[in-house]
Amino acid sequence: GGAVPIYYGPRLQNVESLPLEESLQSRVLSAHGIAVAWITIDQLGERTVYEPTGPADPIFFLRRPSGTAAHIWRLFRTRREAHAYMAEYFGKDSEGRDWSEGLPVETFDELLAKHARRA
Repeated sequence: GGAVPIYYGPRLQNVESLPLEESLQSRVLSAHGIAVAWITIDQLGERTVYEPTGPADPIFFLRRPSGTAAHIWRLFRTRREAHAYMAEYFGKDSEGRDWSEGLPVETFDELLAKHARRA
């Protein structure tokens, strides 16, 4: 695994169009994120409808270059933000809440410091 935890959840589909994890992690790190969740299908089984407002938007589209299905992702810049979002968005899915509580760092600065020590 990489420095950026990825949550796919129980409703994952169109896996052949998923971006490479390295691409996804690079996209999250470039936006100073610490983790990312796949949110293409909501807890009711409906496709998420969203238009990102720009590069700083925490919700973005990313798929494999040859993939046909667009995947929608939500990046998180803090563990607290991830936990609040996962509790609301995934509701009854305790797996998502558990994932957010287990994130290894609280902030992007902490992520940088942790990985700088390893280098």
